[in-house]
Amino acid sequence: MVALDEDAGRRLAELVKAGRILEAVKLVREVTGCGLKEAKDAVDQLARGEAAPAKSGGGSADEVLNEAVRQLLRRGAKLEAVKLYRERTGCGLKEAMDAVEKIATEGK
Repeated sequence: MVALDEDAGRRLAELVKAGRILEAVKLVREVTGCGLKEAKDAVDQLARGEAAPAKSGGGSADEVLNEAVRQLLRRGAKLEAVKLYRERTGCGLKEAMDAVEKIATEGK
């Protein structure tokens, strides 16, 4: 099961309800950093009317965001990581850049 924060779970449910499955899968992948199959399985589960993917015991919303940022950084998409961080936190550009840089150096 993928881990989503409350806001992402709500947006995911709205996308599925509107029949926007591809966008829902993309959202799950962006937020969690999980693979395509796991994201599709989670969206399919929600579409069948089963419980929406919830935050797992394995991580807080901050940890989920940090992992998504690390995933983007591993792909060399630093600007996308900064953009994602800003979208999820509502912080300014400088703060997001500093946070992404800190996340990047934590794993080293």
